[in-house]
Amino acid sequence: MTRQQALLTHASLLLVAFVWGATFVAVRYLLRTISPTSVLLLRVELASICFALMIALSWKIYPRFPAVIWRRLVLISIFGVLAHNLAITYSQTFITAGLASLLGATNPIFTALFSAALIGETLTRRKISGIFLAFFGFLVVLLLGGGNARFSADNLLGAAILMGSPIGWALYTVLSKPLIGRYEPRFIAATTTVLGGVMFLPLLVVDHGVLTAPAKLNLLGWGATLTMSVLSMFIGYMLWNRGLRTLEATQVAVYMYMTPFFGLLLAWLLLDESISAWMLLGGATIVAGVVVTNSGRRAAARND
Repeated sequence: MTRQQALLTHASLLLVAFVWGATFVAVRYLLRTISPTSVLLLRVELASICFALMIALSWKIYPRFPAVIWRRLVLISIFGVLAHNLAITYSQTFITAGLASLLGATNPIFTALFSAALIGETLTRRKISGIFLAFFGFLVVLLLGGGNARFSADNLLGAAILMGSPIGWALYTVLSKPLIGRYEPRFIAATTTVLGGVMFLPLLVVDHGVLTAPAKLNLLGWGATLTMSVLSMFIGYMLWNRGLRTLEATQVAVYMYMTPFFGLLLAWLLLDESISAWMLLGGATIVAGVVVTNSGRRAAARND
């Protein structure tokens, strides 16, 4: 990979971090107008339609996956589309966008853990120390840093639901990595998202309001919808998988550190959410923990 290609890859991942930070704000904004199920379906199904069109236009070069790969793709979809998006959407009926983005920053920790468990990477003392440091930051944010919302059962429930997002995305990243070298990254992103879109279709029976939800959206609402769907999933998933093709899984995951920065800033600017000192302290501790964890991984890689 040339220097120019490397810079382009890192720039694209930074853009993904910004868009994903904005996604927490977009979801929170839309929840003021339409139901969580409507938000979820608009997000996933619009992205699925975009990917389905891309597959149709590229059908001649679309991979013919063997059955064993289809089974992995279904599993990736369950974690990275189903669980990840359910957590992002429903958690924010209980907690703020800023708090959600901070807790989502634990993703690289889970990536390190799953990489050790599933692909045999060594879990060093440094990594373990980083994991405990990030967990301490998580507790600070959860117990003391709720901003406008004091600690409560709802806050705890929202945080618990939200953790399905970093866990699901870590599994998406680790399970996708072996496929990215064999197949075009865009086709992995497309296939798993379309599969996820199919999995979500039964929700149309649960909430008929999704059919009328678009009529309730103003111009800002449509901007939020396109941000959380087309930019976050259609563009974001492809750029993320392209980064996985040239970088290690944890090198890509490190960009999740930037997501809470953008999420907090945009939530403060656009949603008037407060940012408490405890939230900043806990968030900084989480980031410190994930940096320690992944600096240990990079150091080990250099020693090898």
